[in-house]
Amino acid sequence: MFRTLMTSRRFAPLFWCQFLSAFNDNFIRNMLAMLILFRFGAENASLKILLATIVFILPAIPLSALGGEIADSHDKALIGRRLKFAEIFVQMVAAAGVVFASSALLYAALFGLGIIAALFGPIKFGILPDHLKPDELVSGNALVEGATFAAIICGLAFGGLAVGHSRSAASVVVQLMVVAIACYATARYIPPTAVGAPGLKIHKNVFASTSTVIRELGADHRQWVGALGVSWFWTVGALTLSLRMASCADQNDQLRSSIVSRAVIDQALGVIMATERCPQDKAFALLRSASQNTNVKLRDLAATIVTRVSGEPPRPTAPFEDG
Repeated sequence: MFRTLMTSRRFAPLFWCQFLSAFNDNFIRNMLAMLILFRFGAENASLKILLATIVFILPAIPLSALGGEIADSHDKALIGRRLKFAEIFVQMVAAAGVVFASSALLYAALFGLGIIAALFGPIKFGILPDHLKPDELVSGNALVEGATFAAIICGLAFGGLAVGHSRSAASVVVQLMVVAIACYATARYIPPTAVGAPGLKIHKNVFASTSTVIRELGADHRQWVGALGVSWFWTVGALTLSLRMASCADQNDQLRSSIVSRAVIDQALGVIMATERCPQDKAFALLRSASQNTNVKLRDLAATIVTRVSGEPPRPTAPFEDG
């Protein structure tokens, strides 16, 4: 069954379109997180990483219902192609963010990708009954979800690698545009569909659409429980990943502070050893005693000693300097 679907034009273009789209979303999101941690500076890194997840998820709340209305009242394949064509321009914004090292442009690109994902979501599942036989629907849904999970893992991995010193900005830009164009190309091969609800009126008020969908779900207990379960799964997954990254950011701050403090203290110990002509352990005992007697933190006292001797405040060691 899986082999038949993956070699059929009824399904294969949708599979690869979804895979490339999900890969790209997570690639940019994780690349932004890594840039916040290691390139843009780690100040408030936890909040910035969490903000990236919120910016991407936020459009799904008001726009998913609108996406369902658009999908039901139009040829789903046509709408999918238009969305993936628009995604090329969003990728250009992301590419500009990489070139200019601009977190604002990357956030804007994430928001644009979130809008497209919210509108494309109803299409990728609504199109399956149009092209697949009833006994193929379970396999088709499984493959689409499998593509999404595989793309998330790949996007997270490659997003982290994109920040490595071995990757140039030009190579990342090329990758972004190649993926966007490939995603659009696969969308063009999705077979057209009939209009599901020709007379359906699209609400201009997106919140009215969302409210209508929530009421309809609430009227069917089985669908309501299923919707809550799926929403809970994806929300918890996204927040857990973001909080894990935020935890890494905090640990990175602590490690950076500890190593810098150690370097400053070592410099101060060298000064004490030279002036007092004593071994390192005695120099450390003198420094610690002075810190306790003056109620000054050990690192701050060490920095004061180094500054008095050298005439300038101590600087971080080379691995933490930019450039």
